Amino acid sequence: MNWRKTMLECREYSYQELCSIFNTHDARSIKNRLTRWNVEYTYKGRGANLKLTIQNIHDPFRVFCILELSYSPNTDFWKLAYFLYYYMNDMEFYSLPCERQEQIMWMEGTPLTRQTIETYIQRLADNELILRASGNFRYYFALGDTIIDTDEETYKQAWHEYWIHIEIMPPQDAIWQMRRKYGGVARKQAIPEQNVFYLDTWDTLNAYATSKVEADMDEFISSNNPEAQESIE
Repeated sequence: MNWRKTMLECREYSYQELCSIFNTHDARSIKNRLTRWNVEYTYKGRGANLKLTIQNIHDPFRVFCILELSYSPNTDFWKLAYFLYYYMNDMEFYSLPCERQEQIMWMEGTPLTRQTIETYIQRLADNELILRASGNFRYYFALGDTIIDTDEETYKQAWHEYWIHIEIMPPQDAIWQMRRKYGGVARKQAIPEQNVFYLDTWDTLNAYATSKVEADMDEFISSNNPEAQESIE
């Protein structure tokens, strides 16, 4: 587990607290990071006597993800926020295979590859917000951009037929037979389970992601429809 309970707040921090949060004794490095993360602060003193006061965190979602969950500072946090917005609030999206999640994100105008999606989800698992070995699976057939949901029995039957076929034909032909009969290759993906011990952190992350996405949606609506701005206000 890579867990760090270091949520940054608008308050005064001692040098020792900052060293613990940022895992460095270099005050200049700490200040530079805060500046890059668009965090407003003031400070007084030097060295071990440094006192730094956080005045405003313009993007708490980004700061929370970096410090609490160890997401890379180079992450596209807009895309991450939109993905988590769907992932944490829509249980249907939550349980979908990564291939289908990828399709939906592209359709919603926030293109992500399944590899990036897998990285996002694995970071949640690394911090034990979700348990990937839940024992629950989603079964489906995949062919290109087409996803066909199925059940465990049909999934097993498709692979049973595959192993019979490869006794009399090349594996590529056996896969072709599966695609022809079922509409794709049989796959399964584990459905993660939320870790009840970290629901507070899950809720905090969800609140930050939702706030970031909804603010972006409001800005888009108001910029494209002045009348909508009046209703928002």
